[in-house]
Amino acid sequence: WPQQGSVQIGILLFVLQQFAGINALVYFSTSVFRQAGVQSDTLASAAVGATNVLGTIIAGAIIEKAGRKVLLANSYLGQAAAMFAMAAGFSLPALKELSAPIAVIGTLFYILSFALGAGPITGLVIPELNPAKIRGRAVAIAFVAHWVANVMLGQTFMAAVDAVGLSGVYAFFGSVALLAALYINTKLPETRGKSFEQIQKELGA
Repeated sequence: WPQQGSVQIGILLFVLQQFAGINALVYFSTSVFRQAGVQSDTLASAAVGATNVLGTIIAGAIIEKAGRKVLLANSYLGQAAAMFAMAAGFSLPALKELSAPIAVIGTLFYILSFALGAGPITGLVIPELNPAKIRGRAVAIAFVAHWVANVMLGQTFMAAVDAVGLSGVYAFFGSVALLAALYINTKLPETRGKSFEQIQKELGA
């Protein structure tokens, strides 16, 4: 395919999205809230869900003004900040007394950051990178990569926590989020308001 570069970007965007830790964070969110004294799992799930909806609404309102690339990159920077803060809260003795509130605030800030970019925009930008004749296949390949990464993470996550601790795993997720922000800033063209020919020119196709 002449658009091989845009297909590869789609694959990498979804792999980076998964390995920045969204599903692992949601999985651990109820236990994080319990440790902070919130005993109701329903309340914890509602807080996570409401934060996700709020972020998605904000992203929908500003995406055409701010652009896909800026929102995506800043989304990952926010996720990285949240993961590194939680990793520090879990591992540094000086922060032991604050670890529970840091974890709750970090979890919600991560979810908000994800919903402002990495969540909704990843699936939006991939079709915009590809011409109509291969768009369906390109999106399908990207989604296959998404689910393969999802399954891989699900199968290895608990073993990784046992091996290096939750703080080590969260630091890894934060590092992936930083890598994603760097990749987006250097490799992803802005697609807002541009023709396919302009986008391909930026990709060097």
